[in-house]
Amino acid sequence: TKYNGVKLSDTVRAGVQSRRRYVITKLPKFLVFHFGRFTKNNFYSEKNPTIVHMPVKDLELKDQFALEGEAAAEGAATKYDLLANACHDLPAGVGKEAQADPLQHGTFRVHVHQKSSDQWYEIQDLHVSETMPQLIGLSESLLAIYQRRDA
Repeated sequence: TKYNGVKLSDTVRAGVQSRRRYVITKLPKFLVFHFGRFTKNNFYSEKNPTIVHMPVKDLELKDQFALEGEAAAEGAATKYDLLANACHDLPAGVGKEAQADPLQHGTFRVHVHQKSSDQWYEIQDLHVSETMPQLIGLSESLLAIYQRRDA
């Protein structure tokens, strides 16, 4: 990865090329993942309907980063829980073989976790309903927001 402290990245600033190493020294309180699902060219727009398997609880990032100092201390918070998830749904047949623009015909939904009751809600327009956390992983996510679980 780019931020592991080992890989060199080439940058150009004011016409001067330099090599830098980036290291994440502290994990942020919130992580936002964006999944690029839509592609558009001169002829048509299309959506990538791939299901991304992501955990609702216990996303462990300890082994993904070379944390140093206090962040690497034993017991440091490196687990994240899903807080919200935004997804896009298409009616059957739309967006296949350039028949229609998927952004014009689809609908957006949001899954939100209420921590006090440990309940998940699905929100679409003005309709709010309870949902099971197992169904969140089956949606075509566009955006996932995780919150660090502090010890």
